[in-house]
Amino acid sequence: MTHANRAKGRPGTPPSNPTPEQIRETRLASGLTQTAAAKLVYCTLAAWQKWEDSTGGDSARVMPAAAWALFLIRARHRCTLPKDLAEFVEGVLAG
Repeated sequence: MTHANRAKGRPGTPPSNPTPEQIRETRLASGLTQTAAAKLVYCTLAAWQKWEDSTGGDSARVMPAAAWALFLIRARHRCTLPKDLAEFVEGVLAG
């Protein structure tokens, strides 16, 4: 079975995982700091920094396609969640 992220070019397929360069360039073009970008996708600053690490070192990580899609949406629209929904999401993420 082909993984969804490997089905590039097919209609209705999710976006592929972005490169560290794409992440950094998009963040900078949006005028966001790493901290602000991390908050948009509900991750830590350390996680965001690992996604932007293009050195290929031990700390580098691949940004999930879902986080990339959320970042593109929220960075473009600078949308915020209603307070009650944001608190719910924070609670879920806190475990």
